[in-house]
Amino acid sequence: MRKTAGIFIRFLGIILFLLICFFIDFRKIWLLLKEADLIYLLLPAPLFLLNILIKGYRWKRMLRLQGFTLSLSESFRVYSASLLFGLLTPGRVGELTKAVYLKAKGFPYRSSLASVILDRLADIVSLIFIGYVSMLAFFSLFRSEIVVMGISFILVPLVLFVLLKGSGLGRKTLLFMVKKFERQEGGDSIENKLQDFLRDFSLLLKEGAGSITLFTLAAWVVYFLQLYLFSLSLNFHLPVSYFIAVVSISLLVSFLPVSIAGIGTRDGALIGLFSLIGLSRESAITFSFLFLYMYLVNGVVCWLIYLKEPVELGFRLRSS
Repeated sequence: MRKTAGIFIRFLGIILFLLICFFIDFRKIWLLLKEADLIYLLLPAPLFLLNILIKGYRWKRMLRLQGFTLSLSESFRVYSASLLFGLLTPGRVGELTKAVYLKAKGFPYRSSLASVILDRLADIVSLIFIGYVSMLAFFSLFRSEIVVMGISFILVPLVLFVLLKGSGLGRKTLLFMVKKFERQEGGDSIENKLQDFLRDFSLLLKEGAGSITLFTLAAWVVYFLQLYLFSLSLNFHLPVSYFIAVVSISLLVSFLPVSIAGIGTRDGALIGLFSLIGLSRESAITFSFLFLYMYLVNGVVCWLIYLKEPVELGFRLRSS
């Protein structure tokens, strides 16, 4: 019964998308795609490589603070592989494969996990911040969202404080996270592994906060530019601040581990957000399709990079 419920939750987004399809006129979507500007559809492709390069370099700098060295090309390849696995898994948990790679290279799992978690956390926290600031320009449209994100700004630092200070609740949570590593790494007790994780996480926050913030914002600028070019291809001339708010909210919703590549959850969010400015459901779904198109292109690029120089993770994707 529990297994069935887990499968249902994992594919809840797909089910939602199928329900949405009953209320969509696919002929209108076809007309929108048919009239799309091909130039704007092709321009974002090279920007994706730039995005990986920026994020790979950010992660490389984190590892250097921990005393572990990766070349820029190696960090680029590993980051590409993690993005590929992230696209194939609910909630993009596949991106944690970066920690698996570091473990295979002899880097302690609990220390590598600190950089991988902070790497992901930096993206999410900065996305919340960017979305929050952009929504303030349309306060009357986003009152409830502004309140929810405002609460998030309070909760995220609070959760980090509880975890890093090792209080009762925080310690139990982290012990649960690292408990499985006892089977993968011998020697130290779970308590010592937890202390190592906390030490490295605190080090990264104290020593690398500035550079992490800088490169994270740069990566988001490139990402938003990709999607804005897609919107121009459909002749959607949205105010930049509103566009950023729409993309931020839809991305945060797509991170929920109830779908794959945000299918269904992102579509529902975009339909609601587009309706606020008078755009049709078909326009929202068409733009959502371009998200999938971008993910497909990104996935193919990451797959080709992976095939050229496979990253050793204990398993491999096959080309046939």
